[in-house]
Amino acid sequence: MIMLEVGSTVFAGTSFYYDWGTKFRVTKHIVRGMQCFSLANAVDRLARLKLPENVQAAPAPLVMGLISAVLEELAYAGILTSQNLSMIPLRMGISVAIGMTATQDIKIGLIYGIARELIVRFTPEKLSKPLLVTADSCFFTLIEIKPLDPKLRPYKAISSFFFRVIANTAAYETGLGASLTQHALFNISRSNLA
Repeated sequence: MIMLEVGSTVFAGTSFYYDWGTKFRVTKHIVRGMQCFSLANAVDRLARLKLPENVQAAPAPLVMGLISAVLEELAYAGILTSQNLSMIPLRMGISVAIGMTATQDIKIGLIYGIARELIVRFTPEKLSKPLLVTADSCFFTLIEIKPLDPKLRPYKAISSFFFRVIANTAAYETGLGASLTQHALFNISRSNLA
């Protein structure tokens, strides 16, 4: 899958330089997603340098990687980035579930869900977006590293945190399509086909 990574990096650099994301409106989500994938992939590759030589991250099955990309991005980039009042029950439910999953504590899940919704509703967008991106990225990272071998946790913590920051920023700036493209490409590149 190194060809996917090299090809997408060349495409991302070229598309950024020539500003294809704004010139071609139809494909802006895909272009932005490929740019984000290249950035997330670079951070992941740098974080992998810190792994001990005898420890490697296990590849995931491709189908599971694509399904998880769709489900996670619908939750994180689709529902949680929404400011719509009608999405309050879904945002609260997902926030509570994420908080509980990350900490194994229902109280923290409830506190996170309530605090997150208060930030969405009552904090100016200029301040709320960075707060929410950071909070969501921290909880995403906790969920990702919990089941891992302790030797893999530092690598996965760095990779997961920056992955989620990049994906949520893309979702806020461009929309769900960009973060979904990033996540799908990332999971494809880390699948057992690699």
